[in-house]
Order: sequence, then C-alpha cells, then structure tokens
Amino acid sequence: MAEDFKRLRYVFSFGTVSQNPFVRQDSGITSLDEIKGHPFNINIPSSFTHGMNLTMLEAADIPLSSFDAGQVATGQVFDEIQNGVFVGGAHVFQLGLGNAQRLPTTIPIRYLDVPAEVVVKMNDEYHRLLMPYEIPAGRYNGQDQAVKTFGLAQVIFTDENADEELIYQFTKAFWENVGALQETNTSFNGMTPELRSKLYGVPMHPGAERYFREIGAI
Repeated sequence: MAEDFKRLRYVFSFGTVSQNPFVRQDSGITSLDEIKGHPFNINIPSSFTHGMNLTMLEAADIPLSSFDAGQVATGQVFDEIQNGVFVGGAHVFQLGLGNAQRLPTTIPIRYLDVPAEVVVKMNDEYHRLLMPYEIPAGRYNGQDQAVKTFGLAQVIFTDENADEELIYQFTKAFWENVGALQETNTSFNGMTPELRSKLYGVPMHPGAERYFREIGAI
C-alpha cells in the first residue's frame, strides 16, 4: 500500500465502526457457522459491507452455497428479519443504531461472536485496519453477554508536506479532548492513543509521531 501512495503519511485512527452479525433467537443459531442452511442477509453486491462479508465468510470457511444469501441493504434488513424473510444478517453500523435498538424490542435477537482467528485471516486483505471490538453486555434489549466481533478503523492521513507543528497540535488537541467525543458518539469508545497510533503500512507524519512519543504511546 505504501508504494501506491508514496506521499501519504499516517496521522492516527480516530474511531471504529463494528461488524454486527445478528440473528433471530428463534432460529436457534448461536454461532456464525450455524447460518448454514438458513436465509441470511449479506447486503447488496455493490456495497462495501457485501465485500467484507464475502471476505469474512471465506475466512470462516462458510461457502456462499451453504446458505441462502440475501442481498438487502442495511436500511431494509431490520424489517425483513422482523418479518421472517431472513433469520439474520451481517452489517456494519455504529453501535446503538436506532433500527438496531428497535428490532429486539419486537422480537428476541442474538448477536454473534466473530472468532478471533477469522479476523486475523481477514486482516491480510484489509492491511490490518480491522481490530477487535466488543459490543458491551446490555447494549441491546435482551443482550445479556458481551459480543466479540471486529471493527473497521477510520483513519486520518495527510500529505508528507503537511506542516509538522500543525499536525502535532491537531493530534494533541484531539487526544486531549477525546473524552468529550466518547460521551456523544459510541464509535469513539475504547479508544486509546496506544491503540490508535498503530501503523498500517504507511509512515507516520513527524508531527503525529512527536505527540505520540511525548506521551509514551510509541
């Protein structure tokens, strides 16, 4: 990736949007592998989520031919699951999405873990931008246990010629005020400078590097 964007410089990753595999509880499904033989939605073919689902399923050794793969967009899938068209789906959305909160108030829903070894296999294709993500217990109605899945890092890059002091001050201001962001947006939860200064195959900008070294994150 670095060869394709030689002037690109990494600043930090600033949030995570989670992958959310979920099913109707009355389906009896308790693991990702058990979607086999059932109608399960993986989003429309032109979507980013669809492509990531294909990668996840391949990494989990779940052939598309082993289940009835739905092709409905995230905005529609909640009604389709409620109405029994699908037993569930795998969709990328922010923790606490309105429709995701509404659905389990109408029918019991179970969120499924994504095995850590599946995420490791996927990261070969996603340049290590996937990271462990936990949906805390009690986040959705009837969800009594934490769910271990993964999230896609949202990353800030800049040009190699960007002013060092400007990037330093920007990075410093963000991390000194991240607590306020976490109070209003769940995608910032669980963020630490140590985690977010992780490199993704692109050199870090000197301004960002200076800040992270000052606080001992790298």
